[in-house]
Amino acid sequence: MDLTFSPAAFPAGYNDLIGQAVARVVDGITVHVAALDDVITSKTAAARQKHFEALPELHRPAPNRALVTDRDSPL
Repeated sequence: MDLTFSPAAFPAGYNDLIGQAVARVVDGITVHVAALDDVITSKTAAARQKHFEALPELHRPAPNRALVTDRDSPL
C-alpha cells in the first residue's frame, strides 16, 4: 500500500484521480483506489529513486491486467 497526500502530476490532487479510481470495500469501509496507470504517472513524475525502483513491478502486470469491478473482487 502506498499513500500520498499530494500525488505528483495531478495538480488538482485527488479530484484528478477519482474519475479513474476503483471503489473497494475494505473491512466494511468503501475506499477509492487510484488506477494503476495514474499511480505509474504519479511515481514517474515524482522522480524519486524509490519510485523509479517500484516502476518495473508496476509495469509488469499492465499488458495482462483485466478490468476488475467491485462485483469481481471484494478486496
